[in-house]
Amino acid sequence: MPLPPNADFVGRAEELRTLARLLCDGGDAAAVAVGQIAAATGLGGIGKTQLAVAFVHRYGHRFPGGVFWLDCSDPEAIPDYVAACGGPQGMDLPGFEDLPRPDQIARVQAEWRRPIPRLLVLDNAEEVEVVRHWRPTGGGCRLLVTSRRADWPTWLGVQPLAVGTLPRAESLELLCRPQLKPGQPAESCPLYHDPAADELCALLDDLPLALHLAGAYLALYGHEVSLTEYLEELRAGPLKHFSLRRAAGDLPSPTGHEQSVAATFRVSYRRLDPADPTDALARRLFALAGHCAPGAPIPRELLRRALPEEMSQDKPFDGVYSERSRTAQDKHRFAEALRRLADLGLLEAAGEGDCQVHRLLAEFAREVGAEEEAEAADALAQAVAEMATEANESGLPARMLPLLPHLRQVAAAAERRGDERAGWLYNELGYHLNMVADYAGARAAYERALAIDEAAFGPEHPDVARDVNNLGEVLRELGDLAGARAAYRRALAIWEKQLGPEHPQVATAVNNLGGVLQDLGDLDGARAAFQRALAIDEAAFGPEHPNVAICVNNLGLVLHDLGDLAGARAAYERALAILEATLPPGHPHIEIVRRNLAGGEGRE
Repeated sequence: MPLPPNADFVGRAEELRTLARLLCDGGDAAAVAVGQIAAATGLGGIGKTQLAVAFVHRYGHRFPGGVFWLDCSDPEAIPDYVAACGGPQGMDLPGFEDLPRPDQIARVQAEWRRPIPRLLVLDNAEEVEVVRHWRPTGGGCRLLVTSRRADWPTWLGVQPLAVGTLPRAESLELLCRPQLKPGQPAESCPLYHDPAADELCALLDDLPLALHLAGAYLALYGHEVSLTEYLEELRAGPLKHFSLRRAAGDLPSPTGHEQSVAATFRVSYRRLDPADPTDALARRLFALAGHCAPGAPIPRELLRRALPEEMSQDKPFDGVYSERSRTAQDKHRFAEALRRLADLGLLEAAGEGDCQVHRLLAEFAREVGAEEEAEAADALAQAVAEMATEANESGLPARMLPLLPHLRQVAAAAERRGDERAGWLYNELGYHLNMVADYAGARAAYERALAIDEAAFGPEHPDVARDVNNLGEVLRELGDLAGARAAYRRALAIWEKQLGPEHPQVATAVNNLGGVLQDLGDLDGARAAFQRALAIDEAAFGPEHPNVAICVNNLGLVLHDLGDLAGARAAYERALAILEATLPPGHPHIEIVRRNLAGGEGRE
């Protein structure tokens, strides 16, 4: 065992117990299968090797045949490590030094196949072939693998253990470790109780390597740089700060790994060959993921939408290449590229086929793909805006939920870089928040969209009218009827001027104006507005369109208030028939009209 126990190792109690259950016989662990393989998996810097070191020093006595540690980061060097296991520093097998190298390796492997319990650690084993080739084919030897790869073939019998980021209390303890004496509790360190330390752990997303480096930096420079000052420096970009690029005081790594977060990530990234079509696609997907919300599941469809068309195409193999076969191959390559990123620890699985990216990996993705950053950011903004529009137009708020954190992230980023799509993005955010009755949030989003679009396009642009109209909706919900009426009238004036009096957008503003006039008690004005909106939409879409149903429903509401109950009923019945024919069962618009027909009132 070449690595000593690490006095700064914290937490991981449950992971250690899980490894014991998988690998140890007797004691508090159940008997395990012969040749059992456990794999500690996770992104670079998560502490997989440290976990294996801690396991060996805590449970090594359970393996009377010995513990054998192989560094698999260079597969060509593995035979030398295997041969060394039989020599004087290993099993010290009789006559071993006189054997030629191939016979030495065969002798060691034969010893591993004996029934005595042994533990073989394959550290940094990223390739399936490495594990398949060097695992003993029988006997009492158990394998502990550390790897960034999470997806192992079932036939190999690997039991993966995903190693995640640290819980916050353990992150704080790791941050404090360099300032503590052996055996001193973390709670005795003032840093442990400082709210800024909690913010620092959050900024570093509880990644052990980053916390280790930050703690070493604070221990060495804490008298010159306050925690608050350090936190502010990191906020400009953690990976750019020299404290995360090398260990403070150039202290050696306890595992021999490079003491740099970016360098650790770069080990994985460099394995993506830009000349290989699948790897090139993986690099682009990684760049896109870097602009998504860190830690939130990223919908596969979002990444697919943001790809340039040529990134997922290939040449035919036989000269005959149908659109169907192209689509199938594109999907296969897309799936393979995502799998490559997961195998390299650059993306993590998030359930339902989605993925997610660690906060520091997202920053690394933006940094390493600097030449393509603007293109990736623009492509993602377009995809998010389109998908958000579709989700809102469906009338089903649940469709927006997987996209919502990315919509917020991308909208803010677009605003910072002056992307004209920022107004569109904030408008879609406001629309969703209004649907789920977060009126304060909706108002803030709409006002931001309006300010951005007025600055970008001027006060008379159709997009400005859209923002003003939607702001009117939330003002109405908040009870500011005069403000809502003014907003609808402004939107109507812009759309009439820019698009003409018979445009469907004009019908939208007229319909909304009718609603607020009804709220203000101007029933005749409301009826006239709804009738005009209905005429425009019937001419634009035909008599059986959902937009027509909305106008008819709202006309029914004002007829009801005017005492024309028969006219109101006829309007509700027509609206319901249209919606039931054009929308999926249970759609909110259908339920609103049914409620109106039953005697309740609801406007669409």
